[in-house]
Amino acid sequence: GEARSGKKRLIAELKQRAAGRSVQVVEGACFEPDRGIPFAPLLDLRGADVTRLLSDQAAPDHDPDQHTRQLFSALLAAVKDMARARRLLLIVEDVHWADDASLELLQRLARGQQSQPIGRD
Repeated sequence: GEARSGKKRLIAELKQRAAGRSVQVVEGACFEPDRGIPFAPLLDLRGADVTRLLSDQAAPDHDPDQHTRQLFSALLAAVKDMARARRLLLIVEDVHWADDASLELLQRLARGQQSQPIGRD
């Protein structure tokens, strides 16, 4: 959204409603200098051992594409595990600064939401 379009207010309202419904709120943010760092907005996420998963991505010993698929799978599973414990509101601010890997992961997460919700009803 455009500047001054009410994004911050919308996020604050969503967080307030989530708190009233026992929904866990998990936030990440993208920053322009981090655009070249894969999965940078996910480093801020709490509740899952995302940092460990991301540090394990260094120099794969096997096919890089297979390694990327495995990492995506592990990260998606970590987010789903967070949602299993309690309904989840995932907020990623300034996503226009996200790296391609983060965007792809968020897109896969959103696509999976269409067919199989990750939280409880």
